[in-house]
Amino acid sequence: EEQLKHHETKALLSQTGRQLQELQEEKQDLKIAQEEDRRKIKNLEQQLLASQAQVDLARKEIEEEQLKHHETKALLSQTGRQLQELQEEKQDLKIAQEEDRRKIKNLEQQLLASQAQVDLARKEIEEEQLKHH
Repeated sequence: EEQLKHHETKALLSQTGRQLQELQEEKQDLKIAQEEDRRKIKNLEQQLLASQAQVDLARKEIEEEQLKHHETKALLSQTGRQLQELQEEKQDLKIAQEEDRRKIKNLEQQLLASQAQVDLARKEIEEEQLKHH
């Protein structure tokens, strides 16, 4: 009986030793897997940060483009107003030029009439002088 007990105890100890060895190996495998997972997590976190930086940069570029677009629209609007004002000034100048041309024609006609009167008066004076001679 003692030998049987001793044999069972040895078998039980041997089985427990094997189980302990298997658990140690599983524990080691789990530690290795955990380290790989941590490296993967760190890598993914770095990729996420890089991606967020790219998103931030893209947002900033979009904001700058929107600002440029807004500035361009404002500039175009201002240029449009200036163009409109210049068109109106041009029209006013054309009207004033037409009025000036009419005045010039009128004054030229008055001058011609006046010169005709002067010529007529000189002719009359010459005729009077000839009569007295």
